[in-house]
Amino acid sequence: VTGVQTCALPILTPTITVAAGSGSTVTYGSSTSTPSLSIGGLIDGDTLASATTGSLDSSLSSYTASGAGFIPVGTYTLTLNGQGTLASSLGYAISVTPGSTTLTVQPKAINVSGLTANNKVYDGTTATSVSGTAALQGSGSTTGDGKTYSGDIISLSGTATGAFADRHAGTGKSVTLSGLTLSGADAGNYRSEEHTSELQSHSFISYAVF
Repeated sequence: VTGVQTCALPILTPTITVAAGSGSTVTYGSSTSTPSLSIGGLIDGDTLASATTGSLDSSLSSYTASGAGFIPVGTYTLTLNGQGTLASSLGYAISVTPGSTTLTVQPKAINVSGLTANNKVYDGTTATSVSGTAALQGSGSTTGDGKTYSGDIISLSGTATGAFADRHAGTGKSVTLSGLTLSGADAGNYRSEEHTSELQSHSFISYAVF
């Protein structure tokens, strides 16, 4: 009978790696409106929140939240200085690479409603008059719904004028609006769409009759 030999296998400690992520660009009001860190090394479905306690030594450019509570339009820098008080509760080693990353927040596009471009007889120009009262829609819930967010202070002013896409006779012609201005404490977080479906769907230039 031969003897039984035993040997010790090394136990490798998994390592959580943390570094500044790549820069990102989001639309105002996005749920991901925060600079991201690059996290690696987690296993078995663990997350940074479930595998660690404490916090990293990091700082974010200062800002004043909008009326709706979001990070306003601009570019912000997240600086990762070190491990801070971050510790593993599940036996991970932790490796932190200092660095910085940026977040750029772009304005949300909002629609102008209540306007109708008036039809006209061909006169060689693109200009057209606009009827109705310009208005913004509130209670926005997503970045692509064309509405302002509740809590933001924003208003619309000015006299709308229109210009057809070209001067030629035709139907269903798109119309570009001008003359309207967004104002208010949170106006810089939005941009108004130049076209509305109402203007595009019904406007036409007819041939002149002599």
